[in-house]
Amino acid sequence: MVNIIDGASCHLLEDLWLNRVPKHNFSELFSFAKKAHISVKGAIEAGGPGDLFHLPLSNVAYQQLLIFTGDLATVQTGDENDLRSYIWGNSFYSSAK
Repeated sequence: MVNIIDGASCHLLEDLWLNRVPKHNFSELFSFAKKAHISVKGAIEAGGPGDLFHLPLSNVAYQQLLIFTGDLATVQTGDENDLRSYIWGNSFYSSAK
């Protein structure tokens, strides 16, 4: 799971951020993606949906775009690197019992 700070290392489509993996939650929308490998930072800096997706979108993809852009708008970036952790909230893994 990625806690977005600068958004540079968080993969827009395939990483878990804001409690979802966009590629899975918005599969119709991302079938229109222009770039398979773009960071959250790159998406925020894009000029709009036309820079990220092939237009026109299907009706389903458009509905997903509305939700997705709302999610993206909630991301506030900073100057530090993104933080990664396991979904249970810890950044460390141990197989020791």
